[in-house]
Amino acid sequence: MSQRHISNGFGSGFPKLGHERNHTNGNQNESAPLLVKRVQHEGRAIHVVVGQSTLPQTILNSINTIVGVGLLSLPLAFLYAGWLVGGILLLCIALTTRYTAHILARCLDTNPSLVTFGDLAFAAYGQNARLVISALFSVELTAALVAFVVVFADSLNALFPTQSTLTFKLIAFFVLTPLSFAPLHYLSFTSILGIIATLTMIGIVFADGFIKSSAPGSLRSPMPVFLAPEKWLSIPLSLGLLLAPFGGHAVFPNIYRDMRHPNNYGRGLIVVSLFHFSYFFQRAL
Repeated sequence: MSQRHISNGFGSGFPKLGHERNHTNGNQNESAPLLVKRVQHEGRAIHVVVGQSTLPQTILNSINTIVGVGLLSLPLAFLYAGWLVGGILLLCIALTTRYTAHILARCLDTNPSLVTFGDLAFAAYGQNARLVISALFSVELTAALVAFVVVFADSLNALFPTQSTLTFKLIAFFVLTPLSFAPLHYLSFTSILGIIATLTMIGIVFADGFIKSSAPGSLRSPMPVFLAPEKWLSIPLSLGLLLAPFGGHAVFPNIYRDMRHPNNYGRGLIVVSLFHFSYFFQRAL
C-alpha cells in the first residue's frame, strides 16, 4: 500500500479505539496463533501481519517500560514540591500519559501501516517530520541505554571489585543486543524479571530505612516533610524529576501494534495506569 495516501493527515475522524478490522469468528482466544488479518482501507482489502502479544503480556511490557531507575528521583521531587503539589503533579502526569496513550492508539487505527511515532509524524506532517522524530527518539533511547549499561557495570563492579567495569559492559552488550531483535511477546517474560527487580529494590529501600536509626534515609527518624514547597521556584525542577519515570512512553505505539486483540488495549491501560500511579506515589512517600 502506497504511503502517499496517508501523507495528508489522519483523516476526518477516528475509528473506535482498538477496533479490529479482521474476521476471528467472534472468538478472541488469547492463545490463538493469529498471523495475518484482512483490513479494509480506502475501499481496498489488504492483508497485514498482526501482533502476537496477549493482554497480560502487553500489560507486563507496558509496566516494565515505564517503571525503571527514574523512580529513584521521586523522593527528591516530592522534597522540592511538597506532598500536596507533588501528588497533584504526579496524578496529572499519570492521567496525561494514559490519555496520550489512548490517543496514539486511535491515530494508529486510522491506517494499518502506521507502527511508530515516526510513522505518525509522517502521516501528520510529512517526510521531514518523520526524520526529525525518528532521530530524536534514536538519540534519546541510545542515551538511556548507555546510562543503563554504565549503572549496570558500576553496580556489579562494586559487588565484584576483582572484575573491571569494562568486563561488565561487554557482558551487558552481548546480552542486550540480541534482545533488541526479539519480538515483544517474548520480551514480556524478561519484563517479569524487571518488575520483580524493581519491587525488590523497593523492599531493600524499606529495609534500609528501618535499619538506619538516624536521618537521612531513616524511617524511624524521618526527615522533615512539607505539604507545600519551601521554594516555589523549585517546582519546574520537581516536574522534570516526576516526568523522568515516564520516559518509556515512546514505545507505546509498538506495544499497541504487537497486540493480538487491540480492542483490549483500553482495559490494559487502566491496569497499567493504576499500577504506575499507586507504585510511584508509594515510592515517592
